[in-house]
Amino acid sequence: MPEPITSSSTAAGLVMVGGISAVSLLAGLDAGALIGAFAGAAVFVLRAKEMGLLVRSFYFLASMIAGYIASAELVRLTVVHDRGVAALVAAALVVTILNRGMDWAASMDFSDLVVNVGEWLSKWKGPKQ
Repeated sequence: MPEPITSSSTAAGLVMVGGISAVSLLAGLDAGALIGAFAGAAVFVLRAKEMGLLVRSFYFLASMIAGYIASAELVRLTVVHDRGVAALVAAALVVTILNRGMDWAASMDFSDLVVNVGEWLSKWKGPKQ
């Protein structure tokens, strides 16, 4: 038998959905993209169980904003034609991608970067004539 839903969790869910609906009424906002960004941010936050509640709250907000902003570009660059779906995917992935990129950049040694870029450029130049 499924767990009963408590009245406080129901109230919290209604407040969130009501807030999203109210914000989507603002002029110039795409309601589908906003709801997709909300869903993608929720997916991201639900998977990030090792973080504290305050950190997850900030990540939720950042993921939702970035997902909404990135959705138009994702529609333009991919075969996805719905901004809601694009916002869901972008919001679920953007913070993870940015965190991995920042971790990679923090662990990188600048001298290694210069050497690797030099080797890469020499491969593209071709053999000496």
